[in-house]
Amino acid sequence: MTTKRFFNPFIGRYYQVGIAGKKILVIGNSFYCSHREDCKHFQECTDMSKKDSSRFDDRCPDYSPRKMSLSDAPSYELDEMYRAYRNFGEFLSGYVDGMDSRTVWQYVSFTNYVQFFVPSAISDSRAAISERDFEAFKETVMELQPDIIFVWGTIAGDAIRQGRKEIYDYDTPEFHAKDGYVCHLKLDGIDKDIAIINTYHPCNMYGQWNSGLPSLKKYTEEELCI
Repeated sequence: MTTKRFFNPFIGRYYQVGIAGKKILVIGNSFYCSHREDCKHFQECTDMSKKDSSRFDDRCPDYSPRKMSLSDAPSYELDEMYRAYRNFGEFLSGYVDGMDSRTVWQYVSFTNYVQFFVPSAISDSRAAISERDFEAFKETVMELQPDIIFVWGTIAGDAIRQGRKEIYDYDTPEFHAKDGYVCHLKLDGIDKDIAIINTYHPCNMYGQWNSGLPSLKKYTEEELCI
């Protein structure tokens, strides 16, 4: 099978242990490149029509001198612990005794939905999404077989839910009764239903992340059965 996936997911050392016995996959939106001025590959690597950074996997002038590959960006991003990772790690740490916001990531897996580097943080993320991304998402789910998937923000959340026969109880009374937070995924080859919890993005600058925490905690605890 030809893979649709470019980014290799970060898989925590204790992913199989999980949180409250549940294996958890976290899906962010996209990676972006901050080297517009000093990279000769920038235009092609971040081309919003080609949507393919793979040619530069081992040629990035930022990554390659450090013997790093673009496709392993999920692990590098967590090493940096930007605000979104700190915020979400702090939320998750409440479900593992004695855990801090960095160490708790060793109990989950993580990747981003869009499968190439977008030009900047203010790029049109909806325009960056392609059919390939959902196929890559399914590959990752088949590999990791999580019990719960947390999806950050409405862009990736909408792309995963809309028009996908694999998603059920979406746009139903049950879905709306849970404030649009929870739906379920059923894939051939996986003998369980996977809960998808769609959160506000934990880096959200307008405060939705904090204001949405009570609902997020409620539905997370339901899915964790605690």
